[in-house]
Amino acid sequence: MDTESDVERIWGLLQGHRGAARAVTAAEIARYTGIGDAAGTDVRAVLAANLEVLPEPVAANENGYFVVETVGEAENYERTLRSRALFIFARRRAFRNALKARGWWLENGRWKKWEEAKRQGELFAATFRGPQ
Repeated sequence: MDTESDVERIWGLLQGHRGAARAVTAAEIARYTGIGDAAGTDVRAVLAANLEVLPEPVAANENGYFVVETVGEAENYERTLRSRALFIFARRRAFRNALKARGWWLENGRWKKWEEAKRQGELFAATFRGPQ
């Protein structure tokens, strides 16, 4: 993928989509620029990797991507990103708790499962605390 020309093509299209009311979907950007698949997966990846090098800030909402024009648009997008991040961390915590409740534990940054460790004779560290 020629990332530089992809960024330029996407930026060229986004210049006509200033403000949240004129948002354009990743799928539409893909169709107009010829970048990636019809779903816009590659467009999203290019934008995510290049947000800091675009000439102006680009945000997204439920309608697609747009060039930020107002303080309100910037604040709304920042709140959306923060909310999504908090949701992801809460889901991670729930997942980790589910693992622990089912006999898994974290040791030296790696997950271990009680039954597998017992079969493989790796219980030297887990013997003292067992599954948590």
